[in-house]
Amino acid sequence: MEDDLPIIDLDGYRRLQAQERELARSPVAIVFAGMTAIGLIPAAVGGVLVLGSVLVAGWDHAGLGCALTLAGTLIFTAGLGLGRAFQFRRLARLRCPHCGGALGRHVADLTEAERGRWREKGIYLDGRRYSAPFIGESDRRSWVRAMKEVWACLWCRVYVDSSMPHDRTCSEEESARLQEHNFWKEAR
Repeated sequence: MEDDLPIIDLDGYRRLQAQERELARSPVAIVFAGMTAIGLIPAAVGGVLVLGSVLVAGWDHAGLGCALTLAGTLIFTAGLGLGRAFQFRRLARLRCPHCGGALGRHVADLTEAERGRWREKGIYLDGRRYSAPFIGESDRRSWVRAMKEVWACLWCRVYVDSSMPHDRTCSEEESARLQEHNFWKEAR
């Protein structure tokens, strides 16, 4: 993930929920969400056909099952990727409703209310959430600072939560504090 996005403290900022709803309920976003959901149907049917071909002797639908699974997976992935690209494009063009300026991309710490928002294991220390990296087993970092991406107007003190997770590499000071509290071994 990008570590060069500026960190913003959202204390005193007002969340623009109307703009968030507008983004989520736009016709294009609904089409991409539907495309993602519809892609699951042929993938599931294809998976059943492949599984049936393996378990039931004489029932040879493995070729059709593989084709359906591949097609469903491609439709699902295309819907998901295009939906995220559309959301990012709309967020980048979003204007502040007060001053008309462009909203800047920032990262912010997760709040207590967002505990477990992305179902990651972790701890809170000094109001910051720390967890194992989101990326998976190939990431060799023990702990990361779990954050979220927001689009904010610094002058009007308003923001839009984009619901995109962000992880930032722990600083030496943060790593030392995690080791001091014996949380270091609990990450994985």
